[in-house]
Amino acid sequence: MSSKERKIWLQKQTEEFRRHINQITKGRNLYVKNIPLDLTDEELQEFFGQFGEVEKSKIMKDPESGSKGFGFVLFKNIDDAKNAIHESTLKPIRDQSVLYVALFKCKEERQREKAKLNRQIENNRNQPPAPMMSQMNQPMSPMMNQMNQQMSPMMNQMNQQMSPMMAMSSKDRLKAELIDKNITGQQLKDKLKKVTEEQARVLCEDQVALNQWINESI
Repeated sequence: MSSKERKIWLQKQTEEFRRHINQITKGRNLYVKNIPLDLTDEELQEFFGQFGEVEKSKIMKDPESGSKGFGFVLFKNIDDAKNAIHESTLKPIRDQSVLYVALFKCKEERQREKAKLNRQIENNRNQPPAPMMSQMNQPMSPMMNQMNQQMSPMMNQMNQQMSPMMAMSSKDRLKAELIDKNITGQQLKDKLKKVTEEQARVLCEDQVALNQWINESI
C-alpha cells in the first residue's frame, strides 16, 4: 500500500469512526458556548450535573491561548440532555454568564440543514404576493363598514406602537435576536456579514431556522 493509499484508508476509517460515535451519542451530546475562559472541565461538569447524570464534559482549548470558550457535554440519557437545553439558559453559570446550549450536530448534518434553509429562502422569494389588494378594492357591506369605523382608532394606536419596530431593517432585527442569544462583538459582526436582508427576514420569522443557522459556523 502506497503512502497515498494509506492516507486515504486512514481518512476513511476516521470518518467511519466519527459517524459511529455521532450515532451512539446522538441526542445526548450537547454543544456549549459562551463558557467563561477561566472555567475548568470539572466546573462545567458540576454545573450540568444538576440537570442529570453527565457521562463526560470537555472544554476545547488551544495549546497556547487556553480555553476557546466552547465545549461539549455528554449525558447518560436523552431526556437529561433535553432538560439541560431548556433549564441551563435559565441558570447563569457563576451567576453571571448565560450559556448557549444546543444539540451537537456533525458537519454533514449541518450542511444538510443549511441546504434546506437555502431552499426555504429561495421558495419564499419565488412565492407570488397574496391577492389582498384586489379584495380590498371590493366595496364593503354596511356591517363591515361599521366594524371598520369602530376598529379604526384601535388600529391607528397599534400602528403607532408598531412603527418603530417596522422601521427596523431585517438585519437590525436579526442583530437584536443574536444579541439576545449572547452573540456579540466580532462574532456578531462576522455573522451579520454573511446574510442578505432577505435571509435575515426569513431567519427572524423562523426560530428553528435561526438556531440552525447559528450552529452552521460551529
